[in-house]
Amino acid sequence: MSDSNPFPALIEYFAAKRAMLQQDSQVLTSIALGSSHGDFAFDPRYSPGSFNLCSRSQDFRHALALYQHAVNQAPRLDTVIVFYSLFSPGNLLEQSPSEKILAPLMNEIFQLGLSYEDPLLIQIASQLQGRLAAPGDTLGGVAGFLPDQQKAFMPASQGAAQRVADHMRLNAREDGNQYLAQLLLLAAELRHRVIVVIPPMHEAYRAAAGHDSAFLFRGVFELQQLLGTLAPGLDMQIIDLYADPAFHTGHFGDFDHLLPQGEGAMLLSRRIGQALGAS
Repeated sequence: MSDSNPFPALIEYFAAKRAMLQQDSQVLTSIALGSSHGDFAFDPRYSPGSFNLCSRSQDFRHALALYQHAVNQAPRLDTVIVFYSLFSPGNLLEQSPSEKILAPLMNEIFQLGLSYEDPLLIQIASQLQGRLAAPGDTLGGVAGFLPDQQKAFMPASQGAAQRVADHMRLNAREDGNQYLAQLLLLAAELRHRVIVVIPPMHEAYRAAAGHDSAFLFRGVFELQQLLGTLAPGLDMQIIDLYADPAFHTGHFGDFDHLLPQGEGAMLLSRRIGQALGAS
């Protein structure tokens, strides 16, 4: 196959996550969901019993389905970690012009049972059906963390202002938050704890986006307040690392992704480990 064909590498990547999840399912107590900000940065080795099920461009619709999948796979699961980024409120993977092909791949590999309206995604789903069940290789990963797989950084030539502008367009929408609300309600029903992580951003990104976390990430704070009333059993904590001074420019590979094997990823993973009660 041509090197321009992204499917083989993506299939290996998702199949590796599936293989590790199957291996670890009986001992898992917490699972991380969300986009590349979590996929790049959360190393479960600092949080015993945890698993990184984040993936590139993952939206809350697919995160919810992956959570439901994990509940059926991991009987000891008691905590869900959700990465919430600037673009998360309006991110719908199947509507992304460049990333939507990830949706049917994820759906088929994890047997999520989702359906799509886009003709291209329907066609891809049909072509993939029943063909990705073979066991995958873990690709040297640990508990879903694959620091060397699917970790391309954005070119600096794009500029922080353009990157932020792309994310702000989605920040103004609510399409994704409706699925996060469903995920939180499911967690409340299952009496699972929820830890929402707002990931750290490069100072150039923050200079373009602004520094007011309460405003930029208002969607998740509003959901916490609303569902605290509607679902009093919800145990939800927000870890806001957006402008945390512990993270500096050398920790980032681009304007919004931590280096997977760098000090920043270790710091973030330890913060989550502390929240989970890890030593």
